[in-house]
Amino acid sequence: MHTTNTKTTCTYKITVDGSTLVYIGSTHNYTRRMFNHIRSLELGNHRNKTLQALYNEFGINAVKFEIVKTFTKASKALLPTYRDWE
Repeated sequence: MHTTNTKTTCTYKITVDGSTLVYIGSTHNYTRRMFNHIRSLELGNHRNKTLQALYNEFGINAVKFEIVKTFTKASKALLPTYRDWE
């Protein structure tokens, strides 16, 4: 799992070993967002049903988080751009 400054504004991707699908997201607080993804997956209620199904099949050790690009300024324009499976 990638760790970085709590307030990092970035686009990120989530991949799952054993799958070719990629979840793309963006956030103004990477650490909090990563925690929220993991928490939702553990509770079995992640809003992306495909990611939830992959988590259920392969487990947390197969889930990988990676920052794709960081931004020096918080950009509201990046948020609606990256939201689903690539």
